[in-house]
Amino acid sequence: LAKISGALDHVLAELNQPDHAAQKEKRINEASAHFEDSLRAELNRVPGFACEVPRTAAGKHQRAGYPDLRLADQTSGRVLYLDVKLFEGKSRNSTLRTFYFEPKRETNKVLDDAHHLLVGFEHAGKVDGHWKFLGWDIVDLSRFKLRLKAEFQGSNHDLYQPDLVVGSSRKPQQ
Repeated sequence: LAKISGALDHVLAELNQPDHAAQKEKRINEASAHFEDSLRAELNRVPGFACEVPRTAAGKHQRAGYPDLRLADQTSGRVLYLDVKLFEGKSRNSTLRTFYFEPKRETNKVLDDAHHLLVGFEHAGKVDGHWKFLGWDIVDLSRFKLRLKAEFQGSNHDLYQPDLVVGSSRKPQQ
């Protein structure tokens, strides 16, 4: 945690620089990739750490979805998954969903028995035309109480199968 904290401090200072590319982003969501890239670079500077965008079960690197980064401690062999979030300070207690994980075989990136951490970077919006990043929190997801959203779903292709349609105003095609 101490090594990760040092990297987070460096990322926070770096992205607060007025000339950093993240400062040019109009929306905060677009700044998130800059945090992920900077954190990956900083963690790779730590001796014994190897940090990358996780691979899917199919072996392809994938940025989208949980988790954002896979960190391996080459000395101990331990693996840690990191998810990077940005949040505005005044929304810290919001009840809107900001975290989710949808396990799918083909796009699953959780392939190791590992620790799961979320890194939340707090911001104060734009101040004098620049994003103001205030600090960070590391959240241990092993103690995070989740809610399950079970849903039934299907596409139009699934719904409008000829054997399911029991009535229609459309004339059958010949």
